[in-house]
Amino acid sequence: MDLAREEEIRLAKDEYNRFISSYDHDSFVLNCKIRSRLLIEDHRDGARFIADEAIRALGCSKPLLVVRLGDAEANLLRFARRPNEFELKWVNAVFLMNDNQTLPIEDAKRLSRELSTLLAGADIIGLRAFGPNSSDVQIRKISQAIDRKNLRGALGMIEALQYGDRAVKNGEFRNTVLTSAWVHLGLLEHLDVVLDNAPRVVVITGRHELETLFSEKLKSRLAAFLPIPVQASDQSSPERPFHYPTRYKEIIEALRSDLRGTLVLAGAGIFGKKYCATARQNGAVALDLGSAFDILADKITRPVHSNPSVIDPNHGPWIKTNQA
Repeated sequence: MDLAREEEIRLAKDEYNRFISSYDHDSFVLNCKIRSRLLIEDHRDGARFIADEAIRALGCSKPLLVVRLGDAEANLLRFARRPNEFELKWVNAVFLMNDNQTLPIEDAKRLSRELSTLLAGADIIGLRAFGPNSSDVQIRKISQAIDRKNLRGALGMIEALQYGDRAVKNGEFRNTVLTSAWVHLGLLEHLDVVLDNAPRVVVITGRHELETLFSEKLKSRLAAFLPIPVQASDQSSPERPFHYPTRYKEIIEALRSDLRGTLVLAGAGIFGKKYCATARQNGAVALDLGSAFDILADKITRPVHSNPSVIDPNHGPWIKTNQA
């Protein structure tokens, strides 16, 4: 192991030790209950609440933004706070994972700052602190990631927990509903009824094969199906086109229209948060569905997709086209 790598591991271990000496999950939960609009820890309960809120917002053309914060997004938040070479390395790893490329440093800085800003304006945020694993298990996973030399993942998991802790202490969640970062998988059970109540729907996904399903379900209510390259970590072949910047800018431009009464469903990795925020700014009900689109396409791309405590393996078709 070279000296530079040894130093990175030392820094990550130091960060982990500082984190475990200061993070108190029980106090964090209590603060969330006191200093947020509402805390819904269970991902299924959170999904039920979001579905009801989405239907209500669609009925009165009110905007709504639901986003989730995972370890990759948290790497960007770290870089927004500390734009140095150490943090840039992990942000570059995130963009390689998402788009098979690193971004120019100024673009990376801008996207990182924008992520921080859009989280502050979200109506509902899914946090990693609330999920299928207890806090002890989550902390152990960080230690295990460091042992495997997955420093990007370990630092992202630390920041995902620290971000929530800082934000709630600073009063940034006073008007925000907090729930689990795995809420998108719980939303699958409610997706059909939400679609039934949407006057117009825009879909953004790398699962191009789903266009037929949404078209058959929605007919003329499908306002747009906006395909993007599938996430690079799921398809890293040389033939895969880049998502950023060309397609990214095209999607942003497409969302800059009157979207009142429109449901926008996005599964676009790190770029999907900005898509959802842009849609909300233009009046939409925007839901960050992430890898839930993989489930709709019968793809198991994450270990959690096979966890029966998170997803009901006996559920019928998530979207019933014969109701359209």
